[in-house]
Amino acid sequence: MVLGQTTLVKAERFFQGSEFLPVHQAFKTNIDVDNEEIQVSWRIEPGYYLYDDSLEVELIGESENIVFQEPVVSSSGEIIEDEFKGSVRIYRYSVTKHYPFSQKQPGEITVRAIFQGCAEAGLCYPKSEVIKAIYIPQ
Repeated sequence: MVLGQTTLVKAERFFQGSEFLPVHQAFKTNIDVDNEEIQVSWRIEPGYYLYDDSLEVELIGESENIVFQEPVVSSSGEIIEDEFKGSVRIYRYSVTKHYPFSQKQPGEITVRAIFQGCAEAGLCYPKSEVIKAIYIPQ
């Protein structure tokens, strides 16, 4: 855990005085559960965007209690020509991915949301993640 904190401190120092926001300010991530779906939402600051192909959700640890179905995305996004990725779908301002699931029994799970995005001013961030423990009710 110390390594992660050290990395975060170094990243915050890098962005101090920079025109670019730290990754978790540029892409505010929320993980929640409602009924029988996990919702992962990103609020994206103006001037930034997320790559569709980088938005992933994983379960950490024991996961045989949960079975994910095909995710549903709340936005159609837009297609751009990216100098590194070619033709790619991106999201601006906000996007939510809904992950319907079936469960065998209630319990706590740990969810990892992975994402990658860029600032229109020319900085692309490495893949980042948010991890949250959530309780799945019956």
